[in-house]
Parts: sequence; structure tokens; C-alpha cells
Amino acid sequence: MRFFLYCFLSLFLAGAAVQSVHAQKYADILMDAHTGHVIQGTDPDGSRFPASLTKIMTLYIMFEALKAGKITFNTSYPVSANAVNVEPCRLGLRVGQTITVKHIILGLITKSANDASVVAAEGLGGSISKFAEKMNQTARKLGMNNTHFCNPHGLPNDRQVTTARDMAILSKALIHNFPEYYKLFKTRVFMYGSLAFPNHNSLLGKGGIDGIKTGFFRRAGSNLAASAVRMVNGKPKRLIAVVLGGENRFVRNKRITALLDIGFGTHATKATPQTTEYIERVTPTLDSEAEEGNQDPIGELIHHQETKLNAAPLIYAPVTLPKPIKDKITHKSPKMVWVKGTLDTPPPPLTKPLTFATKSLVNGSSAPSTAKPLKLAKTVQRAIISGKKIKKNH
Repeated sequence: MRFFLYCFLSLFLAGAAVQSVHAQKYADILMDAHTGHVIQGTDPDGSRFPASLTKIMTLYIMFEALKAGKITFNTSYPVSANAVNVEPCRLGLRVGQTITVKHIILGLITKSANDASVVAAEGLGGSISKFAEKMNQTARKLGMNNTHFCNPHGLPNDRQVTTARDMAILSKALIHNFPEYYKLFKTRVFMYGSLAFPNHNSLLGKGGIDGIKTGFFRRAGSNLAASAVRMVNGKPKRLIAVVLGGENRFVRNKRITALLDIGFGTHATKATPQTTEYIERVTPTLDSEAEEGNQDPIGELIHHQETKLNAAPLIYAPVTLPKPIKDKITHKSPKMVWVKGTLDTPPPPLTKPLTFATKSLVNGSSAPSTAKPLKLAKTVQRAIISGKKIKKNH
């Protein structure tokens, strides 16, 4: 009896130890993206859960295959039952359909789609376990010595761990090895069929930030690996900041912003006053038609898995018009609409009809008054914000 009690207590304490080591313990790092020099860090080598930052490695391996010519953006992979049944977030794939590499990549970057990551793993590796082996081999090659992967999406697994330093190393490698693909992280809204998937990274376009990936589940806390480039004393400077175990996305984003501001300020000299400006504004890529310079307000509208914002300021959000809506428009076909709503979650009813952007608005005007009114059924308006399928009979 004592033996069984001892075994039970040992297992219980071991499980508690795992949770105490990983559960929402904060860590961060600030790294020079060119030299790899660590400017500062808080427990940068402490073991944490990567959550969806895992998908950075999944994307890295996909980019490797693209660059080597093994696949193209038009390569299609079949969707398995494993992919369809994985836990959210998901694109809503169906068994038997196919999805292109291009759409998988954009689904991972914006929606952080777990079903798309399973399709990628099975397509490139043959199975999740074999793809995980490839992920770990790549991690060792890059010098990510304290990281272990078990799956391609980052859903909870006590054996899937990383550190802030290793995530910064991975981000640096992706930026430098695949600059032609890194620009895809600027994508604000991904249109897949009749669904609009905004990027979860609401810091895009702020302070020169142009990537790269968010992550969250309860025990992991709120994670973000971010990179920004600014002009410092007339020269471009890129930094990487990683936060793991943030209390929520608002605290996490505030800390990322503070780290980057510190980093860009540490390179000033007494002899030469530092001047800093942002040199990379977010530009739409591939399926994204969000206006340059906008701070992804629609992402704030529908990305409410971590916490709620008490205040509810009015905002305007740009979204690409799906084809079923375009077919009902008698005006010249617009490329985006502006939706007025709040940051309350879940998405509240809209306060005004949809409006479509005129040329002046698309080219940089921030005044929604320049957009002409486009009256559509409220069900269609809500569908655009919530990401649900849009019925063609509206």
C-alpha cells in the first residue's frame, strides 16, 4: 500500500513540477537580427511551451522545400482526417479536398491554422512523427539546443518545449535564409474561398514590425516572436524580440514594443545623436488587400481567445470583398470594404453599413468618409467579421 501511495505521489509531484516549470512563466529576449548579439533577456534559456510559435519551424521547412525546388506554391496536398479533426484554430478543411502550398503558408501565417499545419506535415514528411523528426533535425542544425518538437502546430504536449533564445535563433535564420518568403508575414488578411482570415499579429505595421508569429494556449501563456526594422543614424537596423508566457496579448504586445524601443535606442553614441524612423511599412502580399499602415483592427475584432478588452473604441477595418459579394455590386468592383465596429468580444453588431474603398482611400487616405456606402444584408456584414461562410443568396 505504501508503495502504491509513493508511486502516486511521485507521479503527482512530477506533473506539478512540469506545470510549475512551464505554465505561463515569463521569458523574453532582444536580439540583433544581423549579428545575433543578445542585447538583453529575461530567463532567455528557461524552458517554455512554444504554442503556435512552433509553426515558425513548420514554415521554415516549407520554405526550405520551396527554395530547393522540391515544391512550388501551386503544389497541392490532400486533406486527411487527422487534419480535419485537429483542435482549432482551423481553416475548416474537409477530408478529401486538396489545398495548395501557397494557401497552407498563408493559413499558418494569418489564422495559425492547425489543420493546415497537419496537411503540411503529412505532405512533406509523410506523417506527423516523421515531420517532427525533421523539425528536430533542423533545430539542431540551427543551434536550437533547448528545443524539442513533437507536432507541427504547437498544441499542448509536455515534451514540446523551447526557449526565448531558441525562438530568436529560428526567427533570425528564417529572416536571413528566406527573405523572399519572409515578406509573406506582412499579410494582413487571407481570403480562402469565401472566408476572411485576419492575421493574429496586431502589431504588424507598428514601429517597423513586419512579422513574425503569435502563439497561445492557457499553460503556455501569450507568446510572440516579432521583428522590426528602422533607420538608425541613416542605416537600416533589424531587431528580433521574443516574449514567452505573457499574461495576455495586450501585456505581451506592450512588452514587445518596449523591448524593440530599448533595442533601437541602445545603439546611439554621445558623439552622434541617434535618429530613428520606420523604413518598412506593411504592404499587402498575395491574397491580402488590407490597407498599408492600418493596424489590423479586424484582427482585434475576431481574435478573442486570450482576454477581453474593457474599452470599446470605434474602429474601421479593411477586408477583401469575397466573390459572392462582388457579384451583387453594381458599382465598379472594389477590392476592399471598411467595416465599422468595436474591440468588444465577441464581435458586436455593426453600427453602420459596409462601405467600399475608393481609389484615394486605398492609396493612403485614412478618412473613411471618402468611401461610398454599400448597403448589404447585416448577415453578410457579420459573416465578414466573424469569418463564417457567406451565403450567396444575400
